Amino acid sequence: MLRRPLAALAACALLLSAAILPGAAKAGDSPIFAAAHGGTLGAGLMAGYDISPAFSARAMASYFAFGTDESTAGNDYSIDLQLLSLGVMGDWHPFENGFRVTAGGLFNGNKVTMASSAEDLDLAGASYRGNMEAELGFNAVAPYVGIGWTSGRADGRGLSFFADAGVIFQGSPKISASGRVEGQGSTCGFDLSEGGRATVGAGCGLADLRADLESEHADLEDQLSAFNLYPVLMLGVAYRF
Repeated sequence: MLRRPLAALAACALLLSAAILPGAAKAGDSPIFAAAHGGTLGAGLMAGYDISPAFSARAMASYFAFGTDESTAGNDYSIDLQLLSLGVMGDWHPFENGFRVTAGGLFNGNKVTMASSAEDLDLAGASYRGNMEAELGFNAVAPYVGIGWTSGRADGRGLSFFADAGVIFQGSPKISASGRVEGQGSTCGFDLSEGGRATVGAGCGLADLRADLESEHADLEDQLSAFNLYPVLMLGVAYRF
């Protein structure tokens, strides 16, 4: 599943390397820098190279994870958030100083996993009893654009500080789910695809389950369609070798 996005990023990295290796001009005494950062993508590491006073390239990795469990009125819920980004970016320094305009591509592994076991599982307004696991994900490869600043870019070796602000075009959330529900003397397993197509187990006696699942999927997609953009704010410290 990950081969295509990782291959695309690898190709970008090779193109950047081809531009970098043949005698790069330096912005300061050293064109190589490494950094640590934190922000809305999580915490991570970065490495970069000044191709010339006006252009530089960076590769980065960011990660963050969080989970919570809740229980109320006989209903149990758990939510797990994962932020994972691997990317390559090109920077244009129009004034040949610390200010930059950035464009690039990221492998976007951001996702939310939810699980529930409930006496009252609401699907499109209909009440069921059972359990469900759902995953909310995004496009595996996502473009990024933004602006940023690095202090002391032309001052040679040593520490500097930087900030980035931008947006990831991650696409509308993709929702899939599976589970098992009970009602009307019947127990039915189900699967709900990212495309919104529901399948139920053979012999399921819940006549409306498939339609309720597909209606719930459509409602959630409408509610979450505004999250096709992910804001990026990143602060960090860099060391130029």
